[in-house]
Amino acid sequence: MNLMRIIIQVAAIAAAGLTALLVSSLVGTPDVATDQKARIPVTQVLVAARKIEIGTKLTDADLSWQEFPETSIAAVYFTMDRNPEAVKQHVGGIARAEIFAGSPIVPGKIVNAGEGGFMSAILEGGMRAMSVNVSPLCGGI
Repeated sequence: MNLMRIIIQVAAIAAAGLTALLVSSLVGTPDVATDQKARIPVTQVLVAARKIEIGTKLTDADLSWQEFPETSIAAVYFTMDRNPEAVKQHVGGIARAEIFAGSPIVPGKIVNAGEGGFMSAILEGGMRAMSVNVSPLCGGI
């Protein structure tokens, strides 16, 4: 065989071996440091489980708890730590504004029965509410 062919074949075999060694080192087991991600402290926040339209009466299915990073929690959010009974408190309330799925529930968007502003939450835009005194003595007027 020609000496030049032998040198090329030896160089090709050496390059293939070096490539196999590099690939095996890249595909090998992951480092322990990559498996242990830095844990971000989270807190359970009350959110809308699905889109809630204006004037909708809230049910258990409309509300759920979702984890949020503690650094992104506003003071007005209902959290599991501060308000563990928040779901029970808001069931039966009326949505004053549209709430998108996954959005945190805040006091200004829900009106509970017995609170001020309940009538404005259930009336459609452009409508007004009036109270009329009714007496049993009127006799069917």
